Amino acid sequence: RLVEAHIATRPAPESLRRAEAQAESAVRAALREPGSVQHLPSAKRPPSPVPLWLHPQPPGQLSAHKAADPDTPEAAGDEQRRELERLRRQAERVKTPESDRGLITVRMENIFTWGEFVNVDRGSEDEDDLDRAESIARDLDRLAVSRDAKRAAATLKFDLDLPAEAEDDLVIGEGIRLPEWDWKQQCLLRDHCRIVPMLAADAPSIPLPERLGRTARRLRNQFQALAPARVWHRAQTDGQEIDIDAYLRFAADRRAGSAVEGDGLYRELRSGAR
Repeated sequence: RLVEAHIATRPAPESLRRAEAQAESAVRAALREPGSVQHLPSAKRPPSPVPLWLHPQPPGQLSAHKAADPDTPEAAGDEQRRELERLRRQAERVKTPESDRGLITVRMENIFTWGEFVNVDRGSEDEDDLDRAESIARDLDRLAVSRDAKRAAATLKFDLDLPAEAEDDLVIGEGIRLPEWDWKQQCLLRDHCRIVPMLAADAPSIPLPERLGRTARRLRNQFQALAPARVWHRAQTDGQEIDIDAYLRFAADRRAGSAVEGDGLYRELRSGAR
């Protein structure tokens, strides 16, 4: 009796569009015979809400057997061990090649495999990138180890004291291109340098000058006239709130014995009017 009483208050499928009518018919069939409808036909507007269904998407039963997650630590460890077993390498001790010797007596197109010797002094480095060295060694089929008594070239190491990107100033526009005098060529280069205006991140906000107050008010009024207004549309089949006036008329007509349909009992807030 409760289902039939609710169906009597729902909109008739004959008064709806084709897609919405199919969705309404599916909802009615699901109400009369629960479990008979598996999919709801798609429509431009969702069907009217069903107060008898307390949960919009009831949770399904979880499967008893859960598949193994490949991202688990155990699976990752097994994959890493298999990778290490596959990458079994051979090592050999060789003499340090001299830089002034290296005559190739065959044609380059006949060489199908190319082996390159890289003179890397691991003993004089301040810090080793072990991850990068491991990835390079993984790609090599054979590792060659040698001793070199030559002194490695001195390296210059310095850090740039630059702020982080989050603390950097805000760039305004693409910049202003200006000419610059090239003293080597003794000529003026057009649009060679650029001035980039930037807004300081810690710049305090200041009030608008009094001479610009009238212009600011005029621009604010012009933009407010272009902004779309939000208007309530009453007697809608669906909406954010219940239309109290339409519902009172519907209840009074039903109480008086009139055969009316409760189609437009909602109101919806839309934008677009200017």
